[in-house]
Amino acid sequence: MSSRPRTLWRKGLTVAGAAGMLAAYVGIAGLAPAQAAGVPFNTAAYSGSAIGSAVHTDALNSGATRVANADISLASAAVNSKGLTTQATNENGRVINPAAGANKFSYGKGEGVEVGLAASPPDDGQIILAGKSEGSAPCSPASASCVPPNWHDSQQVGPVNAAPVVYASLAQGTSDARWSDDSCVLGSDISRGIGYTADAQLVDTGSGNAPDLNAPLLSADANTGRRDVVQTVSREFLTPNSAGGFGLASQVEQTLAPITLFRGTANELTIEVGGEWVLTTTATGVPGQSKVEYHAMNTDGTPISPTTDILRVIQGGSVTDVLTFQDIFGATGLDQINIPGVADIAIGEDPRAIGGDASSKPSIAADGTSISAAVDVVRVKLLDGSLADIRVGHMEAKAAVPSGGVNCPIPVSKVASPSTVNSATAPDGRFVTTITVKNSFACPLEGLAVTDEIKRTVGDVTFEIDGADARNDPKSGAGATFTKHSTTSATASYPSLGTLAVGASKVIKVVTHVTGGGGSIEDTATATGTLHCGPDSAIGEAKVDLSGNFSLTTVIARVLARTGINEDWALALGLIASAAIALRRVARTRRAGA
Repeated sequence: MSSRPRTLWRKGLTVAGAAGMLAAYVGIAGLAPAQAAGVPFNTAAYSGSAIGSAVHTDALNSGATRVANADISLASAAVNSKGLTTQATNENGRVINPAAGANKFSYGKGEGVEVGLAASPPDDGQIILAGKSEGSAPCSPASASCVPPNWHDSQQVGPVNAAPVVYASLAQGTSDARWSDDSCVLGSDISRGIGYTADAQLVDTGSGNAPDLNAPLLSADANTGRRDVVQTVSREFLTPNSAGGFGLASQVEQTLAPITLFRGTANELTIEVGGEWVLTTTATGVPGQSKVEYHAMNTDGTPISPTTDILRVIQGGSVTDVLTFQDIFGATGLDQINIPGVADIAIGEDPRAIGGDASSKPSIAADGTSISAAVDVVRVKLLDGSLADIRVGHMEAKAAVPSGGVNCPIPVSKVASPSTVNSATAPDGRFVTTITVKNSFACPLEGLAVTDEIKRTVGDVTFEIDGADARNDPKSGAGATFTKHSTTSATASYPSLGTLAVGASKVIKVVTHVTGGGGSIEDTATATGTLHCGPDSAIGEAKVDLSGNFSLTTVIARVLARTGINEDWALALGLIASAAIALRRVARTRRAGA
């Protein structure tokens, strides 16, 4: 099993400047990165889901006991950037995600056992759940499972003894859901579900006082050894595409214990599946590059040799069929094993359409914007399907992204201080712009660099970067270069800001001095860096170049070059002084005539 665990909405705050003020206000914050690849994350519509169960059966009957719909080690994950407003189900009727609401964007679920039980027809609909965990993000309020905006929870129970229907020595579910308003969730799973079960058994056909089921019709454990665990991991994560943006991957990973049918009887049949089985669908947003990947690998993640035995069928204590990696994943097609009067076994189908038969094909849009597929490692029909239709290693995955993928910027923000500048708050006409670069990703951001471009957009205002002001950080010559292109254009460059750790922020301060005139200036900070993810990240070992920017508009009132007193105020003061003189003259005239 892989070791991977797995909108700051743009705000505008305007402070209007009255006559005589040197005013700064925050304009619309642009978070789109410099490259044009994909649709900006806070407007992009992307969605996906992944669901799998180690064992699924839609019927198991023994006497008066009837299991209508059972799953062992079920896990699902879902994401929708526009909100999880609609319940989704898989082809077996299991819920992938509920209708969580327009303000919930990711969801994870894991459970050890889920059984729809009908002891007799009037009892249809009873559900047995064991070890179920589920959650969505953004989550609130803060709790043991919710550290806003992210959710993590694990539920465990054992033993589960609901004889004669189900037994498990341990059932566990784990759920994770993440979201970020700053940018994309990168380097970690957006959502993940894990379903884990040990010694699972369904439907007792015997009698006695055993601590588990006496003669289970189906068991997911081993008679000998320690292979008694089945696990499903479902994940949603963003992955780089070839256009400089990101696609969405939906993945199901499964580790399967031996599945034994009719244990302790003359018809005992065991299916042993080796390694870890993985289905991944990736929508890239690039024409011709979306793909379905389905393969088996060793549980330590290393490739399996083409000649390695990865599936055996054991009947009556003897191995009757052995299939290698090449047998299943080669060009020979689906293998059918018929055991008269007991079972029909289909092994090694190619990925197919969700809801389709073995001859159908996955759905892949030519423009790369959507993809979906389903697969069963093994399908078993007991007694021609009249007793049960069993699926071992059932997996479904789908994903959709906009054309070009999703554009994931480095989060950058900026404020002016003071936000309103006048003769009282900044009599020298200087104000500080604070730039904040945040690493909201799950991997370090290396080689961080920031460039701050300042230019006049309206009026005749003139200005410069005051490199001598001690409030600049970094200082000129100590990591910063201040370049005056003209009295209406300047650049502050910070080319070597180092590595920004996960969750860390870098704060930069630059001082601007208005030297005259009036109008407005635009100040755009652009951050660039390389996201360096290790082998245990959601995307594995990878280096991805990212950028992000933020624009701030500063409004400047017309000022007098030396005094800083507004011309209109000077005129008003002159008029007031003239009126005062006139009033004094009138008063003197009245007194003289009295």
